[in-house]
Amino acid sequence: MRPFVIRFLKDPLFQFLFIGALLFAVVSAVRGLGPTEEAPHRITVSEDDILTFLQFKLGAFEPDKAKARLQAMTPEERRTLINDFVRNEVLVREAKGIGLSENDAVIRQRLIQRMEFALESVVAPTVEPDDEILQAHLAAHPELFRVAASVTFTHVYYRDGQVPEEDLRAFWSNTLDTKAALERGDVFPYFDNYSERTPAFISSHFGEDFTANVFAEQAPVGKWIGPLSSPHGTHWVLITKRVAPHLASLESVKEMVREDYLRTYRDRAVLEAVDALVSGYDIEIAPELETP
Repeated sequence: MRPFVIRFLKDPLFQFLFIGALLFAVVSAVRGLGPTEEAPHRITVSEDDILTFLQFKLGAFEPDKAKARLQAMTPEERRTLINDFVRNEVLVREAKGIGLSENDAVIRQRLIQRMEFALESVVAPTVEPDDEILQAHLAAHPELFRVAASVTFTHVYYRDGQVPEEDLRAFWSNTLDTKAALERGDVFPYFDNYSERTPAFISSHFGEDFTANVFAEQAPVGKWIGPLSSPHGTHWVLITKRVAPHLASLESVKEMVREDYLRTYRDRAVLEAVDALVSGYDIEIAPELETP
């Protein structure tokens, strides 16, 4: 080979142009030169495209809210959103064109999510569940809608545990009303009155032993009991209401039940739709993966 040819081939500019031409040739071979029916260089932006794109950006797949958000945008905000969609679409097509999407776990997961989202929009329930359906869902999932136990009480606190004889007689005789009782004792670090508080809340203020005592079934309601100990000192307690854990009524949690029912319906319907798609494939599993 002649010396000037060798120098030309070693020239950095030639190498850059050669690599660029080679890359262009690869891309052209994959999608063809110029617009084609298989991969046209045309992007049609529909409202559905933008709404889907917006939901992914917001991280919440709620078509009605996304549409309201889109309609509330200023013309400039809408143009920016469309431009972002177009840029993303171009990058996706170019990446696919040169094979960057092959064997990429992140891209595969994204495609799976988009396919599940597409299936969800198809199988989403079109009929609003009535009270009978919601009541059945509530009964079938009591662990989701169970109301925790609670207690309501007033207490008189003695820091050093020494209760005056006069106060003891009043507590034992059960003649003290709450107003008169709270004029006795010391100032408690938290509250004097607790209304419909859960075991976790009471325990955070009084400790586990005190909590177990006020929630015990044998602890009388409407009568002063004590002395009860806590890490803070001694307490005399008047329980006025205690509620055992129970299943919430439909009226009190209706919207929560509705949302959980619709989510469960969609999840089950999507799973069934995926299984239907899987049934259309011939699945071959390597022998070494089969269960013995």
